[in-house]
Amino acid sequence: MNDETIDQAQAGELRDKLADELAAAGHIKSAQVDRAFRTVDRHAFVPAGTPLEVT
Repeated sequence: MNDETIDQAQAGELRDKLADELAAAGHIKSAQVDRAFRTVDRHAFVPAGTPLEVT
C-alpha cells in the first residue's frame, strides 16, 4: 500500500462520516444526494496540500 492508496481510503472514510452526520441531522433527504456526498472527491476542488480533514 502506498501513500496515495492510504489517502484515498482516508478520503472515503471522511466522505462517509460527513454523509452519515448530514443524514442523521436530516440534511440529506434523497439517495442521490447521499450517493454524491459519498462518491465525489471533494479534495479535488481545494488547493493542493489541503489536509483531507479540512475538505
